[in-house]
Amino acid sequence: MTAQQYALTFRNELPMAVISTTPRSGTWYNHYLFGTYNNLLLGNPLKHVAAQNFDVLQGLQLNTSIVHANCPGFEPSLDLAPLQGVRGNPYAWGDLYLDANPNWYSPERNSDTRYVFINRNPLDHCVSMYVHLRAHSDPTKSALVSGQTIDEYLLNCTVPNYIFRYLSFRDMSRTFPERIRIVSYESMIADRKGTFLSMLEFFRRTPTNDDLVDLALEAALPEKLQEHEFRVGVSLEGQKGQSHIRSGKTGNWRGVISDEARQRARDEFLRWSIDFDALVFGGTI
Repeated sequence: MTAQQYALTFRNELPMAVISTTPRSGTWYNHYLFGTYNNLLLGNPLKHVAAQNFDVLQGLQLNTSIVHANCPGFEPSLDLAPLQGVRGNPYAWGDLYLDANPNWYSPERNSDTRYVFINRNPLDHCVSMYVHLRAHSDPTKSALVSGQTIDEYLLNCTVPNYIFRYLSFRDMSRTFPERIRIVSYESMIADRKGTFLSMLEFFRRTPTNDDLVDLALEAALPEKLQEHEFRVGVSLEGQKGQSHIRSGKTGNWRGVISDEARQRARDEFLRWSIDFDALVFGGTI
């Protein structure tokens, strides 16, 4: 496909707000939270809000995109570049849109663009993805873990893909500290309202109606999203009879990932000067 097929049209009067996530790190939660909030801002009643497919294409009216993508403008070293395309990384679909619309998405070309990267503990991210893919009804997705133990999936897929995306935002945030922010998944879960308000301020969308903020937060509660799934009979991702929502607790990797695999993952993170222990044990950046 050509870049033209991914061209998008936004509204000049609003700054661009982009949320990029690692998979299983609050993507659907933010789809519903920002999708509901944006639709309420547009004057739609809550009962008519349909945010289940709120991604780059549904956010055009208010210049909001929620994607799985690396940070545009990042130029990896020759050693790092191969990590972007290894097995198990179908979750960078947003790159196609970001690359095709540089006047909107490029931090270098658009000073009005703001990025929030939501980053989860890599070991919990691995466990959540592995469990999710093993039970997936789409054979192309379940095949991503087929024949692999969770330790193998961690080392073959999670570690390289995670490192590439993390470094893309970490390094670009050093160049554009006022326009790129990294938010830990754990802090987002611990303080949903505080994180949402902070993100709105960062995106220069200061709320003028607290009731709309509270309505959106209520609609995006995990139990509310599960109620929606049960009501329509499919998961948020479209799988029949399943739920996309899980506990989201930290530390689920304990007793699941071996000490040997964890140490090998740690060594690889350290090779790229990433503080693995802070991400796993501290919930910090």
